[in-house]
Amino acid sequence: MTAENLNIESLQDTAKYADKQGSVSGQVTVGYGFSAGGSYSRSKVKSNYASVKTQAGILAGDGGYDVNVDNKVHLTGGVILSSAEKNKNSLSAQTFSFEDIQNHSDAEASASGFGMGLSVGRDQTSEEDKQQNRVYRDEREQNGETFDKANPNKQHSSPIKFGLGENDVHSTDFYALAKIGAVNLLSNESKSESSSSITSSIISEGNFNIQDKDGQNNINRIKKGTIEETNSLEQKDYQSLQKEVEIDSSIKKAFYTNVAGLTDEAYRTMFIAEHRMMGFVTDKNGKSIPDEKLINKLKDEALVDLNVAEMSEDEINTTVLKYIEQEISKGRNIYQLYELSDQQRAKLKTTKFINLETGEYIDKVVVGFNGIFNQLQNAAKYAVQNYVSDAENNRLYQNTYFVHFPKANNTVSELLVAGYQKYLEGHSGLFGLTNSSIQARGLMEQYGQSGLFIGAHSRGTLTVSNALAALSSDINLQGTTMKMLGPAANVENTDRIFNKLSGHHIFVDNDGNDIVGTLVGFNPSTYTINTNNYGWGKLLVDSFWGDASPHNCGGLGNAYCVQQGYRNFERMAPSISVKDLEK
Repeated sequence: MTAENLNIESLQDTAKYADKQGSVSGQVTVGYGFSAGGSYSRSKVKSNYASVKTQAGILAGDGGYDVNVDNKVHLTGGVILSSAEKNKNSLSAQTFSFEDIQNHSDAEASASGFGMGLSVGRDQTSEEDKQQNRVYRDEREQNGETFDKANPNKQHSSPIKFGLGENDVHSTDFYALAKIGAVNLLSNESKSESSSSITSSIISEGNFNIQDKDGQNNINRIKKGTIEETNSLEQKDYQSLQKEVEIDSSIKKAFYTNVAGLTDEAYRTMFIAEHRMMGFVTDKNGKSIPDEKLINKLKDEALVDLNVAEMSEDEINTTVLKYIEQEISKGRNIYQLYELSDQQRAKLKTTKFINLETGEYIDKVVVGFNGIFNQLQNAAKYAVQNYVSDAENNRLYQNTYFVHFPKANNTVSELLVAGYQKYLEGHSGLFGLTNSSIQARGLMEQYGQSGLFIGAHSRGTLTVSNALAALSSDINLQGTTMKMLGPAANVENTDRIFNKLSGHHIFVDNDGNDIVGTLVGFNPSTYTINTNNYGWGKLLVDSFWGDASPHNCGGLGNAYCVQQGYRNFERMAPSISVKDLEK
C-alpha cells in the first residue's frame, strides 16, 4: 500500500457506572419508660472500564506486506503483521512512531451504616433480680424500707440512656460511646477489584527503510511478532460485588452485635444488677435457721437421675439423706438469708470473732465480698467459711454480712468482669466503679474507723482493692481489719494503700497451688496442702470446676476439702500479715 501518512489506532470499549442506595428503619416502644431504635444503611458501587477488544491494523498473511508512506507511520495499539518470511515484508517512511494502549477494568463497592437506640426511664432489671426482689423486698418495701444502696450506679445515672438499638443494654457513660462507635465502624465493609493489561503495537520483522533517527530508534524498539496481543479485559461484575459487600457488612454487624451482647452482660452484671448485702436469719440464740426451700431443692437434686418408681421408700430416704449429707460436707448453704435494707445498713451490728493477730475475741462489723462464678448461695457459703470463726472454729452466722457480686449468665461475660476489675476499674476517670466496689468504699467510709472486718475471696479482692484506691487519702481506717483469700489482686500493692489509711496490714490466706492467688494475683503462698499429691492437671481442673480445690478450701474449709486432700484439718487456716509475709 501507498499513502502520504499512515495512522493505525485500536479503539477501546468503555463503560462507567456509579450508584448509591440507602435505607432507614426505626422502632419505638412506649410502656414502662420509652425506648426507640433506628438505623441507616447505605451502599455505593462504582465501575470504570476501558479495554481494546479487537486490534486494528494490516494483516497481510503469508504474502507479506509492502507499505510505502511518504511521511509518517504511527501505530496506537495497532499492528502490521504477516506470516511471511522477513524478506517478503517491507516498510518505508520518513519517520515511524508507536504507542501501546493501557487497558483497565475496575470496580469498587462499599456498605456502611449507623444504628443507635435511645431510652428514657427504661426498666433494665433482669428477670433474676425481679425474682429476688419478690423474695427479699416486696413485702418490706410496702412497709417503707428501701434498697437503693444495693445499686448505687442506678441511683446516680441519668434516665436518658443510649445503646445500639431498642433492646440492648443502654447507658450514658464511656461504654455506650465505645459500643455504638465500635459496632458501627467495624461493621462497615468495602471491596475493590482491579485488573489491567497492555494492548501492544506490533510489527512483523521485515526490511525497514526509515529516514530520520528517531523513527529508526522507534522501529527497533517496537515489539516484533506475527500475532496480535490484544490482552482484552472483561468488565467487572460490579453488581455481584455490591451484593457481596452488603452481605459481608450484615454478617459483620451481626457478629459484632453478638460480641456486644457479651460485653452488655458483663456491663449489666457490674453496673445494672442489684449487688445485695445479705445476712443470715438467726433465732434468738443466734443459731442459723434452715431454709426449707433449699433443703427441698437438695431432695429434688438427689432423685433427679433415679428411677424412683422402682425404689422403695427406705431406699429413697437413704439416697436423699446421703446426698444432703454430702452437699453439707461441701459447705453448701442450707440456711435462710435476708437482704439488708438501707435502714439496716445504716446500723450494722457487730459480731464477736477471734482476732487474727492476737487470738483473742474482738467485736466488729463483718462483711465479705465473693469471687468469680458465685451464685447467691455460693457467696453465702464462703461468707461463713472464709473469714472469721469463734475459738472452737465454728462458723459464725449471726451478724455476718456479705455483698453479693452476682454471676453473669455466661462464662465469657464473667471473665470479662474479672478482666475489667483487674485492669480497668476506676482508671483514668473513664472506667467507673462497680456496684460492689462502691459499696465496699461506702462501708469503709462509714465503719472503717469504729470497727470493720472486710473479707474478700478471689475476684472479690479486686473489688476491695479498687474500693481502697478510690478512697480519699484522709479517710481513717484505723478500726479496719482486712483478710484476703486466693487473691486475684496483688496483696502487697493493695496493702500499701491500706497501711497508709489504717496503720495495719492485710492478712493473707493463699495456698501455693492456687493458680488465682499465685499466677493471677502474683502473690506468695502462706501454705500448701495437697495430701493426695495431685498433679497440675488435676489441680487445674478442680480449681475451675471442682467442689474442692486449692482455691476454694481456704478459711475453715469443710469436710469435703479434707476428704479430697486440700485440707488436713477443719479449723481456720493460718493467715499471715503482709508485713510478716514479706519477711
